[in-house]
Amino acid sequence: MTTKDKVPDIPEDLNKSHADVLATIQSGWMLRDCQSYYSELKSCESLKGRFYQFYIDGHQGDCTQWSDNHKDCKLWTNSADKEAASRIIDREKDRIKERLRGHYENDVWEKRSTPPPEEEWNKPLPQYMLDRQENSYLTLYTKLQEKKDSATEGELKIMEVQSKMVNSAPTCTIL
Repeated sequence: MTTKDKVPDIPEDLNKSHADVLATIQSGWMLRDCQSYYSELKSCESLKGRFYQFYIDGHQGDCTQWSDNHKDCKLWTNSADKEAASRIIDREKDRIKERLRGHYENDVWEKRSTPPPEEEWNKPLPQYMLDRQENSYLTLYTKLQEKKDSATEGELKIMEVQSKMVNSAPTCTIL
């Protein structure tokens, strides 16, 4: 048996090794690399992950989904098991559905069916926002940059000396 005839035990990349089979599975694009599921599992089981789960949900989360996904991914990788792939895809669909549940159940905002009219895209800002914008740090920084760009060499030297004096002087004196 030559090395060409030898079939590797574990393919190097999940989606490239069984791309032809994966293309026949509906929503096959949702199947991720096994390393992704392993990373999610380790993150879920870590001390930091457990603390986060307790802080957000009030109890420790169940990590069996990530463990099952990782095991099924290994089955898919090693033997192109379609049932394992479809189980992962079903769990991924449920996870995404749960993740977006708040978005779809949101009844506070009215969802648009069409984009806003053209005149609303470039509507001018209200006067109170324009007034606040005049003294913002971004405006002050832009004015300083414009001043530096239009300054002569002598003015730049003066600005440099002024900034050195400001930066070298102590800002807080405790008596």
